[in-house]
Parts: sequence; C-alpha cells; structure tokens
Amino acid sequence: MDSAQLSVVKVQLFSDESLVKIFNKNLILTIRWFVLIVLLAGIIQGVIPSIRAGFDLIEPLKTYAVLWDTRHNDLLLASAEGEHVFIGSDLTKIEELRPLKTKLWITGDFETFPNYWINTCAARLYKLDEIYVE
Repeated sequence: MDSAQLSVVKVQLFSDESLVKIFNKNLILTIRWFVLIVLLAGIIQGVIPSIRAGFDLIEPLKTYAVLWDTRHNDLLLASAEGEHVFIGSDLTKIEELRPLKTKLWITGDFETFPNYWINTCAARLYKLDEIYVE
C-alpha cells in the first residue's frame, strides 16, 4: 500500500458513521451514569443527617415513654384509691427531654392549671376531679 491508499483508508475509518454512533452511545451512557451517581450522592447526603437526627432522638423518646407510663400508672393508682386531685410533674421541664424540644416536641402534655382542656379530658378518663402539674 502506498501513502495515498493509507490516507483513503484512514479517511474511511474516521468518517464511518458506525464509529461515530458507537462513540456517541458511549458518551451518552457515560453521561447517564455520571448524572445517576451525582443524584444518588445528593440523595444520600440529604438522607444521612435525617437518619442521624432520628437516632439522636431515640434515648429522649425512651425516657419520655418511661415517664409517661409511670405517670399513667400513678394516675390509675390515684383513681383506684379514690383521690380527687392528682398533681404530677411537668414532663416539659425534665432535662433529659430537652433534645425533643428543639427537634420535635410532643404537644398535649398536662398544664399547670386544672381547667386546661387536656387536663380536664384526662381527669374524666381517670375518674378524677382535677389533674395538673407543677
């Protein structure tokens, strides 16, 4: 082969539409994978802090559940013993539950005055005249 024939072969190779199509398909496939990886990285970066925040709430929520169950048992006992007034502790002022206040606070706790609607409803439920917290 002389140099003129080699030039013709080179031109035919690079002008071949099938090579261009293969190159374009590989480029498109590479771009798709890149976009997928970037999207997944963004999703993971957004989800991990939420998961960590959820784990940080486990201990305060366990404490809240234990305190709530204890108070429930105390209310049942007060009702069974014929007491008319129940004075409990305010769960919102307990230091171990402080992390709940900034992330998630469970509303609907008893208030310091017995006429608060939740106090009134709970008093009816437990068959007491008044419930309030100090």
